[in-house]
Amino acid sequence: MKSIAVRDALLAMTLMSFAPSIAKWLFVREGLTSKEVLTVSTFVVCVFFFLESFIRGQNPISLFNLSTGALFSYALGLVFAGALFFYYKALAEGAVTVVVPIWGLQIVVASVIALVVFNEGMNINKALGIFFAILSVFFVSR
Repeated sequence: MKSIAVRDALLAMTLMSFAPSIAKWLFVREGLTSKEVLTVSTFVVCVFFFLESFIRGQNPISLFNLSTGALFSYALGLVFAGALFFYYKALAEGAVTVVVPIWGLQIVVASVIALVVFNEGMNINKALGIFFAILSVFFVSR
């Protein structure tokens, strides 16, 4: 199970590595706005997951209800929308080499939240990883 999570995380990281450069290209070369890019890319994400659910034999419409899990999922969607809105806006206005490292600080924040909220253990490797992540953002964004 753990190796599948690592594999999926590496795949996600690899795919997401292309997003800032593609977005910046769309802003600079094609003259699209951050809202246009976000709207189209979000639409593609929605279609992808609806099709994926349908292929797996699930009814994607049944996911939209008022259960506690669904309500928290809607809130999470708002968080993602806000994060991506400001991320694309920052990419449109700034250098990829500055925006992406700052965006990458999410790993530090998520790690600290996991330590506090989910009581995940801290060890020297995790502490050093968090420290070097912060340090790398400092150096790369200058």
